[in-house]
This record gives sequence, C-alpha cells and structure tokens, in this order.
Amino acid sequence: MIRLIILFLLFSSSVFGKEYNCSYIFDEENFPLNIKQKNDYSYVFNMHYETEEYILGETDKLLIIGAPQYVEDSKTVFRVIFIDKFNKTISITSVIEPSFSQDYLRGIWGDVQGTCD
Repeated sequence: MIRLIILFLLFSSSVFGKEYNCSYIFDEENFPLNIKQKNDYSYVFNMHYETEEYILGETDKLLIIGAPQYVEDSKTVFRVIFIDKFNKTISITSVIEPSFSQDYLRGIWGDVQGTCD
C-alpha cells in the first residue's frame, strides 16, 4: 500500500509539476514570466497578470499553448506560446482579429522571443 502511495505521488508531481521560468527583452526592458501546468489541458501564464493557456500540442521537445486575449479596447488577439524544452527558448506571437489586421503588419499584434531556465 505504501508503495502504491509513493508511486502515485511521484506520478502526480511529474504530470502536474511542469513549470517554466522565462523572460524576454522588449524595448530594452526585461519581462520575466512563469508558466506552470494547471491540469492535463492547460497551463497558467503569470506575468503581472494570470491567464489560462490551453495545450495546443506537446512533444518531448516542444510545448505549444495558447488562448484568446482581450487587448486595447476590446480587440481580440490569439496568443500562441512555443517553448523549446531542449534549447530552453520561448516564442510568443499574438495575432489580432481580422477586422483590425490592416493596422498591424500581417495581423501580428505582438511577437517576442526569449529564454527559459
């Protein structure tokens, strides 16, 4: 019975213990962020605010998460976050809704790259 409990605790911590501490530089300012697994379907993105990001794909090498966000007077963007687990890099791209795409090159509202611990 004790072995079963130990195996359960080890399995639980490995499944729900994934966490990434990352940062990127924008306009010469460093922006740290934390991404921590919430459940089998999503992660919590924390950077001065929290959002739930849904798992779009995952392999041994990559984690891909994303979710819609409201920005600038109710404009909607869809943010996609790629984490390269081996190279410890992160790429975040937000694409704006089509009705505002003429104001943003190729409809890209934001695009940054950074590193993770």
